[in-house]
Amino acid sequence: MQLNEALFTSTEGYVLKPASLRHSRKTTYINQFHPTTNSPKKRRLRVHVAGATAIPIPSTRPQSGTDIKPYLTASLIHPTRQSPIKQKTSPYKQHKLGPTHLSHKRSNPPNTDPLWDETLEWQYDDDDDNEGNELVFLRMLIKSDDAFAANPKLAASAVRLLYVVKGEWVFVRMLGLRGEETGCSVLLRFDVDLVP
Repeated sequence: MQLNEALFTSTEGYVLKPASLRHSRKTTYINQFHPTTNSPKKRRLRVHVAGATAIPIPSTRPQSGTDIKPYLTASLIHPTRQSPIKQKTSPYKQHKLGPTHLSHKRSNPPNTDPLWDETLEWQYDDDDDNEGNELVFLRMLIKSDDAFAANPKLAASAVRLLYVVKGEWVFVRMLGLRGEETGCSVLLRFDVDLVP
């Protein structure tokens, strides 16, 4: 459902098949006997993860949210790969110095508003045009790094790489695990370029 949400975001309610699937029979017949010599292009996706705001706290935890250690996992979903390529940030931990320490002048953000300031990177083959493959998605989950339990999922989202604004900071809204609004968002910057 997260990929479905990402596929239809900013559309009129329908999406054309990708260009590679819209070729006529004649084009397919010609390409079968005269294949193109285009080799797949290798692309690099870099996602700069600044932080998140208003991470929802599960009802099983204290509402203060001080016991969570949030981190972001992101999986690149590509139509030619069997399994997604996953990357993750390190868990957010508040620093111990305090606001009066000489090397740190500001107070800690709460655990529900973590700062990561990390870059996640992927490389993948892409044989489509300059825009890139129309069916490449990035699925993101915010989890808590719990010591003695399965890391619970706190929020989720998916974006279609064809739709992202490249090179600028954007807020991506994070939904609950059932697709409900949470008020949570993640500040990201996407950079996609060809690998020489």
